[in-house]
Amino acid sequence: MGDAMIRIGIWTARSDATADVDLAPAATKLPFRTDRSGSKPLAVCLLVLSVVTACVTVASVLGGMRKVLPAIIWMHWAFFLGPATAASALAGLRELVWRERYEFTPAEVRRRCRGLFGWREWGEPLSAYKGVLSRREGRTWGKNASSRTLYILTLQHSANKKRSVKLYLSRSYEGFRAKHEHYARLFGLPALVETATGVEKRRPEDLHKSVRQRVADGALKISFDPAARPPGRKLAVTVERDALLIRRRWNAFGIVGIPASAALLVGAMAIVLALAADLKLSLAFLLALAALDLVLVGGAYAAMRAIREELVVSPSEVRKRWRHPWGTLLETSVAASEIEEVAIHALPAESFLSVPGVTTVQVISDSPVLQFGVGLPKADKEWVRDCIIAVISK
Repeated sequence: MGDAMIRIGIWTARSDATADVDLAPAATKLPFRTDRSGSKPLAVCLLVLSVVTACVTVASVLGGMRKVLPAIIWMHWAFFLGPATAASALAGLRELVWRERYEFTPAEVRRRCRGLFGWREWGEPLSAYKGVLSRREGRTWGKNASSRTLYILTLQHSANKKRSVKLYLSRSYEGFRAKHEHYARLFGLPALVETATGVEKRRPEDLHKSVRQRVADGALKISFDPAARPPGRKLAVTVERDALLIRRRWNAFGIVGIPASAALLVGAMAIVLALAADLKLSLAFLLALAALDLVLVGGAYAAMRAIREELVVSPSEVRKRWRHPWGTLLETSVAASEIEEVAIHALPAESFLSVPGVTTVQVISDSPVLQFGVGLPKADKEWVRDCIIAVISK
């Protein structure tokens, strides 16, 4: 390898499992090598913390705490601080000595890593890797902490997941698709996309091609008849000139509206009762307030049910909008020639509708992603996905 090897040095804080990673942002060809090391500032902080907690523990036990506090208290103090001190010291030492080196050549992937107990090394032929896998992982930090979506690229081993290599990790979607294409081209391997319905595969030569181009080239097979009806009763489909209008019969807002309306009703009635107790209001006035509350809550629920999610799919574009009795709102579109992927993905963890298992049909391009179908059954979402691909490929 010698002088042909591209060397990339990376300083990383390994203790943060969600720290952004980009193993080879500047590499353009094989071979190349990456070197990573632990965070010395973090190591120093952990070691100092372990010394401080050790001193506090010893001073507390030997310096008079045993005489002041009951035995059960100082024993618990020592019991919890002791392991915390040891864990902090070990983490600091590990961060201080940790080194990792990856060497990527056209023939082999080799990793060498140093931890607390010395060096470990393994090597795998590049042919043992099936592609660069793109996936999204929801992550929550603590019970009351916010959730985030991690965007991860992995050089995926065909048989041994422990030999897979994490190439890229970010908490932002921006630039994620470009990174996926970068690493797939770099290794000359297929780009794999993990979706809610399985793993989809794109050849390196198909990257940057639209769905329409991939269908025309035979790289993406479709066997869908746009004249076929949706499998369930939750979608309505009509023809508008050269486009298909896909509309939800039961809107997601209607689902949200039931508990929201109930909560609003209970809260309003509680306020009315509180006013009655303080102001000694007449029964007729209370009944009038209750009737007004019911009208407002019923009106709010009816308005939420009246808003419908629509998708207009034509050979030239895909358009997403929300329809209300007086028109449409939040209308966005993507040209069919720019659509590079249509898949069923989980919602980002930051979304207010994001719960485990909730997915949408997503029309993906370099522009903002269009999403459709929160709450639809899996069969309906698959029908919408296949329908979009078939129509925009004409």
